[in-house]
Amino acid sequence: MTTNELLEAKDKIIQEQAEKLQQMSEQIDELKKSVELYRQAAAMARAARFGSKSEKTVPEGFEEQPLFNEAEQEASPKAKEPNLNPDDAVEVKTHKRRKRGSRDEILKDVPHEEKICELPEDQRNCDACGSKLLPVGKKHVRTEVQRIPAQLKVIDYYQMVYKCPECEKNDTPKMTGAPVPQPVLQHSMVSASAAAHVLLQKYQNAMPLYRQEAEWAELGLKITRATLANWVICLSRDYLEPMAELLRKDLLTQPCMHVDETPVQVLKEPGRKAKTKSYMWVFASSKFAKDAHHVRLFRYNATRKGAVAKELLKDYHGYLHTDGYKGYNLVNGVTHCFCWFHLRRLFFQASKSTVVSEGTLAGEALQMIQDLSNKEKALAEKNTEERYAARLKEEKPILDKFWQWVDANQGRCLPKSLLGKAFTYAQNQKDGLMNYLLYGDCDMSNNVAENSIRPFVVGRKNWLFCTAVKGADASAAAYSIIETARANGLDCRKYLTYLFEKLSQLDFRSDPSLFEKFLPWTPEIQENCK
Repeated sequence: MTTNELLEAKDKIIQEQAEKLQQMSEQIDELKKSVELYRQAAAMARAARFGSKSEKTVPEGFEEQPLFNEAEQEASPKAKEPNLNPDDAVEVKTHKRRKRGSRDEILKDVPHEEKICELPEDQRNCDACGSKLLPVGKKHVRTEVQRIPAQLKVIDYYQMVYKCPECEKNDTPKMTGAPVPQPVLQHSMVSASAAAHVLLQKYQNAMPLYRQEAEWAELGLKITRATLANWVICLSRDYLEPMAELLRKDLLTQPCMHVDETPVQVLKEPGRKAKTKSYMWVFASSKFAKDAHHVRLFRYNATRKGAVAKELLKDYHGYLHTDGYKGYNLVNGVTHCFCWFHLRRLFFQASKSTVVSEGTLAGEALQMIQDLSNKEKALAEKNTEERYAARLKEEKPILDKFWQWVDANQGRCLPKSLLGKAFTYAQNQKDGLMNYLLYGDCDMSNNVAENSIRPFVVGRKNWLFCTAVKGADASAAAYSIIETARANGLDCRKYLTYLFEKLSQLDFRSDPSLFEKFLPWTPEIQENCK
């Protein structure tokens, strides 16, 4: 083999080795990326299981502190003891502190009873001279709260019957009975107050019917959960569902609406397995609509498909606030407004990244979103036109800065990393995230819907599932009325009791319009159910 051939063979080997090194280097880079993605996934799993659920960011300089070894971590031999000499006290600038639930404030609506502690008659003599002691006044020593257990009372209705003696003399006897109030439910012993209590325990206090069954037994009435369930379904059918339909009609007229959904399991749904997911949807009015009616409407449906949202919202034309679920895109005739706090959640997760640069970038995004949120809080009390103008003046520059920052930094992270997913979400939802600027009563977040559906989610942890579709529909109607009452500042117990007492005496089956005067925002209800 000649010298040239040897050199060519050598160069070929060197080239092959260089190519192999390049391939190995690329493989190493890919493996590093995969390892980082797995690290992020593991960190998210640990945080979900053991970490705080709060998404509050910690200000710079106030990083998380150890809980159990704080003394050992923070102890320092150089630290000086605090000066306890009153003559050397340092003057602190005076400031006003917010009053946090003083005793007098929290007890002002509770009935009070004075308990006077007196000396026995045989001890009212002076120790010095033996003279009779005379009372000169009393002083307050302490206050305590006494709880009186609930009691049941049975009311037996009797109808007085009257006869006409003159007609009887003429062999035409006539009998007249006194009017008797109609029952809340026909052929049932449930009263208005009992009905309100069962509904509130289940849907406001998240107490399942089997626990309520035990509660009633403790009070002396052995009533089965099946009977309680029948009460709930019948009350919903006769009273709550017609009211919920009026809420739906009112909500469709409002300029802004918030929507969210959450899974629910229905065991005996025709044509579906017991473990199949169904969904509870919530529709809520804007928190800024001070002159409008505050509505919280729940609807049950077997699926989460976009066709469901399209059908439920087919008559709505306004600003629709949702998360980034693509199913809502099927809803026509609306302006889609997406939630900045959903985007914030993605950046918050990315801020926990083990990659320093990604954590820093996520922190910058969180700060800009926090600046927007702070501006929004300051605008809460303004009217629609003032809020619209202030947003364009004060928030639009922050938004422009944010999108410039997104364009400049999106390429600095792995596309499949937590930060990369946050950037992708931001770019995909940009138009919807900006649409809240179009109208003063729009909101930068979908928190109204999420907060409205929270009582359902809390209750679901206790009762776990609905047995049948009727139960799911009854629950939707009950949550609609109770949460709407709360949103309009009503005492839910007073409201439901008043509703059942008054409506049961009216012929609402032949005249459904009678329900309208009992909606939570009517003057009569506002006057009697606060």
